[in-house]
Amino acid sequence: MTHQESFELLIRKLEIFKAVYGHCMVPQKFDDLWLGRKVQTTRIKYKKGLMTDDQIEALNKLGFIWKAYNNPQEAWDLFIEKLIVFKKEHRHCNVPANYPDKWFANYTTRIRSRYKDNIVDTKRIKKLEKLGFKWKLSTHPKNNLR
Repeated sequence: MTHQESFELLIRKLEIFKAVYGHCMVPQKFDDLWLGRKVQTTRIKYKKGLMTDDQIEALNKLGFIWKAYNNPQEAWDLFIEKLIVFKKEHRHCNVPANYPDKWFANYTTRIRSRYKDNIVDTKRIKKLEKLGFKWKLSTHPKNNLR
């Protein structure tokens, strides 16, 4: 397989992954091991400046994440950025479980679960509450929009 064919296969597989999961954060140990490894090597090539502008543009159009968020602080920072944007657009912080950005929706659910288990840092709790984040959502969706 040529480099170009390999890249085109990456794009096709990422399009499918994004359609299913709502994002392009493919875990390195994903079921499709080729895709997980290819995403990792693509990030390395990008860091080393070994990608063409066309390749970068094609991946950017998909919403490719160039930096893996293995660090919990980086993931938290990304979550807060996304929550601020979400609040500006929707005027609340109640991210639905079926939100198109699955990473964001799942992270929101995990934060609530961790809060319930009493394992969220006090500073993070205060930051979320300052944004208007609700820890427990009403069972009636309209009540969550207030």
